[in-house]
Amino acid sequence: MMIRLNIFLTFTVLRIHAAVVDPVVTNVDPKHELLTEITG
Repeated sequence: MMIRLNIFLTFTVLRIHAAVVDPVVTNVDPKHELLTEITG
């Protein structure tokens, strides 16, 4: 039970992470975005 729950939570976190990160990586150059964030 506990192991199954941990696996489910891990997959959920990975899915959320992918959903958040993938559009940023595909649409914007990450380094350019980071420089924009730093310089304001």
